[in-house]
Amino acid sequence: FFRAIIMTLQIDALPYIDAAAPEDLQNYVDALIEEEMSKFSPANYLEHLPPPGIHLSPLLMQEMERVKKGIPLQALDIKRYEIPQPNAAHRADVGKWRESVDNAHAQLEHQSLRLLNLDLLNKYGKPAWLKYNQYLESLQQPLQAEHEDLKRKIDEVNRTRKSVQLAAKAKLISLEENFYNMTYKNVELQVECDRLERRIKRLRKF
Repeated sequence: FFRAIIMTLQIDALPYIDAAAPEDLQNYVDALIEEEMSKFSPANYLEHLPPPGIHLSPLLMQEMERVKKGIPLQALDIKRYEIPQPNAAHRADVGKWRESVDNAHAQLEHQSLRLLNLDLLNKYGKPAWLKYNQYLESLQQPLQAEHEDLKRKIDEVNRTRKSVQLAAKAKLISLEENFYNMTYKNVELQVECDRLERRIKRLRKF
């Protein structure tokens, strides 16, 4: 269906021949477009169309909803990394001290795991990253080749368009000059015909 519509379109743009539109004409065209758009009913004429299919994670959707509602971003909670001791009112409470000690053990284990992860990253991170880069390059190569092929085809189409238009430029200029000359002669003939008609009317009165 859309291909049939495209085939019926008459594209008369000649970008390699036509001169750029004067600024006042361009401003006039822009004003006409804005005037036409102001008459759209509804104003948002794309509102009935479904939104584009964008697959977002629930976490990202939640964050976008937060930004939409104007809710400020909560700062990182670092209290879980603190090791507070019981306050003055609970200094003699063995249970509170045991909670503090357990928290200190948990923080110590957390830091030990971080050191272990850093050691593993230092030992295996570089080879793993290089391997991942090789994988990305293997994905990039066919895409890059396809991109270059499409770019070559686009350049070829543009060169062909330019060659065809420039080849027809002299003929188009000649036809345009003939059109204006014929138009001017038609105007002259019309003026002469009007003059002769007026003369005939005057002669018939005698």
